[in-house]
Amino acid sequence: KLEKLQQQFQNSPDIALPYAMILFNLSTNQTGLKEREATVEKLQILHQQFPESPDIALQYAKILVNLSIEQTELKERKATAEKLEKLQQQFQDSPDIALPYAMILFNLSNKQTELNKLETTAKKLQELHEHEPFQESEEIAFIYGVFLTSLFNHQTDSDERLQTTETIKNLY
Repeated sequence: KLEKLQQQFQNSPDIALPYAMILFNLSTNQTGLKEREATVEKLQILHQQFPESPDIALQYAKILVNLSIEQTELKERKATAEKLEKLQQQFQDSPDIALPYAMILFNLSNKQTELNKLETTAKKLQELHEHEPFQESEEIAFIYGVFLTSLFNHQTDSDERLQTTETIKNLY
């Protein structure tokens, strides 16, 4: 019913936001990848209609994280992370968007096996953590710390491991 209202009043942010929230909630109950992708696409279109709305962007960010959990292929997960990265760049100072971005980077790292790819992801998490509005975010620091622990396990060079250990110590 809300979808029909949204189609009828396409320029109304007052209808778009509840519709975005329902799409996100729907995605949490969807177990199939194709189902979830279809819901993500609807929310992506809604975000494109209201690109300046941080509230709709938040729903889009959260649904992208949900999608990444279902994705089993690195290529798919990377593409989803890139969508959220663009969203985070658009809303650079929003902690509401930064946290899902950190989460999706962590989800991405779980599929990465090459050290250089993991290091690239580590750099993105580090930049996010060091960005002024998020330096005090315990959630982002925690995700970054857990990620670094995983990175440590892939490192073979003792200097790299020492540097990673020092970074973890500084976080806590």
